[in-house]
Amino acid sequence: MLEERRPEELRYAEEKRAVEELRSRVEKAVKELATSEEAVKRLSKQIKDLRTEEATISAAEESLKSLQAKREVFAILKDEVFHKRGVVMFAIDQLLPELEIEASKNLSELTDGRFNKVKLETYEESGRHGVRITVEGVEGKWHDIGEFSGGERTQINAALRFAIAKELASMPQLGRSYGKMKTLFIDEGDLGSLDTEVSRDLFVQKLFNIGNSFDKVILITHLTEVAERFPSRMHVSMNDRGESRVEVVK
Repeated sequence: MLEERRPEELRYAEEKRAVEELRSRVEKAVKELATSEEAVKRLSKQIKDLRTEEATISAAEESLKSLQAKREVFAILKDEVFHKRGVVMFAIDQLLPELEIEASKNLSELTDGRFNKVKLETYEESGRHGVRITVEGVEGKWHDIGEFSGGERTQINAALRFAIAKELASMPQLGRSYGKMKTLFIDEGDLGSLDTEVSRDLFVQKLFNIGNSFDKVILITHLTEVAERFPSRMHVSMNDRGESRVEVVK
């Protein structure tokens, strides 16, 4: 009888060992799984923290770019604006290239191509600042305005004034301080110094052309032949009692 039970006991013992080994493996697997889950949680938290840091870094980079842009602006303000030459000369420096181009174009039209290059340069002499104006002569050399004749100086001055007027006419409205200039007044314009009818005709024609930039262009002149070129005129005269009389001529 004992001999018959021996094989069964051996099988039982083997099965028991197999179960215990399997239980041990299951417990080990459960521990490893728990460890893996903890690792996953840690990694997930690290990823979340890294994303938060990435957003912080991106915000810091944008802030740095903004600071760099401001620094560049401040550098310009320090080096080019708020210094001994001041805001006015800085503004003039910015305007001169466009004014130079427009003045050259105007002068060419006013002189029928005889003069067509104007140079505008800022200068500093004895603590004073200003703009030096030179014009290229017919021989290709640059000359100061004072070297030209009276009529030529009138044409150069007109070319510059028309350029400045056009710039003022193109300015945008900024609150109530200033904005687009709608009316251009010209008092005489030194037309009397223009010694030829052709030069006066070119001046008046340029005046008509620049009128496209303004609502009204008003010229005050004593020259009847020039006044008659305008479609709408007001004639101012004085009577025997010394009183001014205005007559509208259409």
